[in-house]
Amino acid sequence: MSESPERADTVNPDREVTAGEAMSSPVVTVPEGGTILEAWTVMVTFRVRHAVVVRGDHCIGVLDDRALVEAWESGPSVLRSTAVRQLIGQRTVCVLPDASLREVAAIMNTCQVDAVPVVRADGKLVGLITAGDVIHAVSEHGLHAARDDGTRRDKKDTP
Repeated sequence: MSESPERADTVNPDREVTAGEAMSSPVVTVPEGGTILEAWTVMVTFRVRHAVVVRGDHCIGVLDDRALVEAWESGPSVLRSTAVRQLIGQRTVCVLPDASLREVAAIMNTCQVDAVPVVRADGKLVGLITAGDVIHAVSEHGLHAARDDGTRRDKKDTP
């Protein structure tokens, strides 16, 4: 399990902000065989709403606080004996670090999720980008890429 996440604040103003720049890293993770109670403890300790479920250093899913709250009703014996892999979907959409915020937002909208793991081309987990990270990056740096002449685009310039 990792330490508390931080945002990468090194953004090149000459292009769109990427998932790799806006993501939280290191990521709070829980092993796929960890129990629901262990996941709850980790998420409360690090004050996060999402934890990435991992097999080794590869993402197999995202666990959110809503799933934990639903499981909580099952009682203490279930919380201590049920693996977190039981709470995640069969497929998890991930993005590469160079994905634009526009791409990340489209994935979140289409898949109806508010957190997307960021992985390298070899599948290794490198971060997690949440809806909050997207909002923070857009409010700090904007969304539109710079033109070739170095000026920023604004809404009226987009087709």
